[in-house]
Amino acid sequence: MNATLRSINRSAVVIGAPLGGAIADRLGFLTALWISIAGLALCGVWFSLSSMRKAQIKEHETKKCIKIKILTDYLIKL
Repeated sequence: MNATLRSINRSAVVIGAPLGGAIADRLGFLTALWISIAGLALCGVWFSLSSMRKAQIKEHETKKCIKIKILTDYLIKL
């Protein structure tokens, strides 16, 4: 899961950095910063209104994850 998230993050940087640079070049850096602030605020509102806000991990899933973590840590040490 960590590698997947890292790949998503890096691909967002590859797309976002040139896009942000182009916006800053055409409209000015302050405008580009305000556009990014508005985008982040929009993401926050979207996330707070989504069903993800009510997501929960059930107790039996947590215990299963702990057992898997202990097993993988043991196997890595071998």
